[in-house]
Amino acid sequence: MLVQSGFSLEQLKTFVLVAEVGSFSQAGRKLGKAQSAVSLQIQNLELDLNIQLFDRSGRYPKLTPEGEVMLEEARYMLARARHMNDLATSLQRHRLTELVIAADEMALQPDFDPILCRLAGAFPQLKVTLRYPVLADVAHTLQAEQAHFGISLHMPRQYGDLEVLQYQPTRLIYVAAAGHPLAQEAMLTVDQLSRHRQILVSARNQQGSDWQAAPSCWFVENIWGAVELCKTGVGWTIVPQYAARNAIAEGKLVHLQATRGKFERMAATDLLWPRQYRRDPVVKWLVAAFTQSKSAR
Repeated sequence: MLVQSGFSLEQLKTFVLVAEVGSFSQAGRKLGKAQSAVSLQIQNLELDLNIQLFDRSGRYPKLTPEGEVMLEEARYMLARARHMNDLATSLQRHRLTELVIAADEMALQPDFDPILCRLAGAFPQLKVTLRYPVLADVAHTLQAEQAHFGISLHMPRQYGDLEVLQYQPTRLIYVAAAGHPLAQEAMLTVDQLSRHRQILVSARNQQGSDWQAAPSCWFVENIWGAVELCKTGVGWTIVPQYAARNAIAEGKLVHLQATRGKFERMAATDLLWPRQYRRDPVVKWLVAAFTQSKSAR
């Protein structure tokens, strides 16, 4: 019972059904009740609300303008009641009701968004928050209990006691603005790269990494900042292929040429999660989904 207002969910369900089928008798048949019982429920609801919901002057009941407004409110309240019931079921099963994913955009693959769409279908009541730390910050976010699942470039020294599963490698490419001096060279060497400013994607509290090739560096905390800065000609950068694809197609960035082909590297990636969530249905579902996606490639 919704004690504060004096009406019940059962009355709201009856109200919505009568409005949808347009008949007290038909609503009664669907509910397995007599027409008189349905009519009485609606009358009591109208008394509780002090509003006339239906115009009964014709052969069939017709919603009044006030009834139209209350119909939408009733549907909303019933939806929230279903959500509350599903939430209680999740809690009884010790399943996460809120999921935080820490995903390094340097490590993401094309299957990331489709898997999230499937997750929404598999757990419709699950609240999801996406965070995008980079490099070592993924592991740090999980260890600080600020996330339940992570995708990271392979950084085993940062993992501690996190559960780890190797994922699929991601392609990182070296790019510079079309007007940058490096873009004019056909056979670059690492030594030539080191003579020009590098824009380096870096964790918040960690400047520098194994990828730093130039003594002169500007540091950014996400790949999109690196791409935009790179387009200005300030320096060259290393980003996932998908992040630079459009800028390359538009002629704003150039995939730098090495002595043997193009400058790029395949970087290993990992799936991570804290051990206390190893048996959680949501985390298990994510691990299985990403593993199946890897196998399908």
